[in-house]
Amino acid sequence: MDGSPRFSAWATGLATFLVIAAIAWWATRSGAVAAESVDPAIGRNWTTLQARWGAPACSAANARLQSRESTAQRPKGKSGLVIPHAELLLVGATPPWGPDSVASNRVLIFTGDEDVRDFTDRIASGELDAAGGETRIAIDRSAPVHVVEIDVQGRVLSIRDIRPVFVTHVTR
Repeated sequence: MDGSPRFSAWATGLATFLVIAAIAWWATRSGAVAAESVDPAIGRNWTTLQARWGAPACSAANARLQSRESTAQRPKGKSGLVIPHAELLLVGATPPWGPDSVASNRVLIFTGDEDVRDFTDRIASGELDAAGGETRIAIDRSAPVHVVEIDVQGRVLSIRDIRPVFVTHVTR
């Protein structure tokens, strides 16, 4: 109140503390809201997802969501804009159930996209086995693909979504 440097330092310290406390409170509240937005299916049996998305297209030993750049070669000395494309990489895909299914596959793929379903059906039926190694399709404007990881009791551990431009399958 008297304008002394001592009072100014005290007021500045108090104002700084209040700003930091407000930021910490806001960050804590934002984190709590984000934690509440986790999918309610986490921890429940995967069959509860069938009401939302229908039957799974396939199961897989592993699935990676990654990006792929165009394979076109740019001339030396020329720069160009490289746009990454979303890719879903499936490892060891099989039917989700039945005689050809693999009980140890812990990843389920749910989708309404016909191109992805056709591709996974061809993989699961063994139609693409002769190709060996890696097979890939490109999709124009895909629908969401839900990649669900489950534990040994069939409970959902995680759900990841992707709109892939490429779907790739690699045999085990």
